[in-house]
Amino acid sequence: MAPVPTASHVLARNTALKLPQMNMPIFSGNYLEWQSFFDLFDSLVHQNPGLKDSQKLYYLKTNLSGEAASLISHQKITDANYGLALEKLKSRYDKPREIANQHIKRFLTQPPLASSSAHGLRSLHDISDEVIRALKAMDREDRDTWLLFILSEKVDVDTKQLWCQKAAEMEEDDVSLQCFLKFIESRSFALESAQSVKSKASVLFKQPPKLQYRGATAFVTTNPPLCNVCSKQNHHLYHCGEACKAGTCRKCNLSHHTLLYHHSSSVIMQPTRSASVLAKANLGQSAQSLISALVSPTCIDASNVLLATVAINVLDSNGHPRACRAVLDCASQVSFISVTFCKQLGLKTQAADVSLEGISATPAHANKCAEIIISSRCTDYRASVSCIVLETISKTLPCKPTNIDDWPIPGSVHLADPLFHHPGKVEVLLGIELFFQLLEPGKINLSIDDSLPTLQNTKLGNRRPLS
Repeated sequence: MAPVPTASHVLARNTALKLPQMNMPIFSGNYLEWQSFFDLFDSLVHQNPGLKDSQKLYYLKTNLSGEAASLISHQKITDANYGLALEKLKSRYDKPREIANQHIKRFLTQPPLASSSAHGLRSLHDISDEVIRALKAMDREDRDTWLLFILSEKVDVDTKQLWCQKAAEMEEDDVSLQCFLKFIESRSFALESAQSVKSKASVLFKQPPKLQYRGATAFVTTNPPLCNVCSKQNHHLYHCGEACKAGTCRKCNLSHHTLLYHHSSSVIMQPTRSASVLAKANLGQSAQSLISALVSPTCIDASNVLLATVAINVLDSNGHPRACRAVLDCASQVSFISVTFCKQLGLKTQAADVSLEGISATPAHANKCAEIIISSRCTDYRASVSCIVLETISKTLPCKPTNIDDWPIPGSVHLADPLFHHPGKVEVLLGIELFFQLLEPGKINLSIDDSLPTLQNTKLGNRRPLS
């Protein structure tokens, strides 16, 4: 008769069994995976009394990848560094509110079913059930958690960034729906007050209404018109001797043909030489395209005009600032952005039908536009502007380097473009919509005889306080 095994015999035999090795999941920095990863790591490694802290740190580092691995990659595997590395990971990823937001986002972004499908319905059920169970386990299934996420997705980019910054500085338990509603109410009052002050300050510079993208004028060439007064060919109107002797101008009563009035007043006769074109471009050189600029009379070669360039930040599709060079042009009715920079920012474009016309009625056409947010590098100025997308804004500006070693630029001035004298690629052109908004009171003359340019104060540069 075979002996009957007792409970002690079964227990002894079971404890002798070798369980299969359990592989821990790899954590890459996804908030939704943090809780399951940490719970398993805590039970298998962190709470294991047979492991030294250096061994625990080794297991921790070998089960991380991507952003999470980079976060503690500088920590050497020692007993002392284990606690520091674990706390750094927890401070980054153990954020219940952010994890709950990710779950709700996953729930709300499920695609609608176009037709009856067993696979589609099962996927809808599984994801919804998983999200609801996860929120319940986190004790985040209340109404306020859902409404707070939905409302925060409804506000504009600037307001959302300010709210995220405010929430990051608060304790987790203090972030609530009521707190968010109070925040947007305060921001609405602040924007209303700022708008009323701005309206009073801009009475002298009334801005035109927002443009409909049907037609625009932008000075983008430098080719002067040819003469149509005499029978000679291949010479410009203001070089024509016949035109200059053709009686008295009916516009200004000077001794030249009336057809020369526009050119003599806008190019030759202006004492400050404020021009949208180069009046005397050498035939052997490519004419510098664009834009209104103050031309210094004697200190700069006529073929190398210093235009009003600025170094600004433009927010990409993720809200991160990207530096670029822009040029200010009060002679352009609209603003522009290069197609290359627009793609680098990952911005969404809209279809447009824009006819452009420059000097000498030079035609051009654009079919895309985009909304960008610009900000200053040295002040808190920020603005949103609609831009037409072009293949190229201009050639490198300026055309060649300018030596400014002996220019008396005050050390207290923070230039809007510190490298204005070095050639650089222009990615954005800011037109009349923002031009006068950017101007601030105050100018600095670098010379008493106008041989050097004048520094104009704007919202994109400032004067550092003297220490």
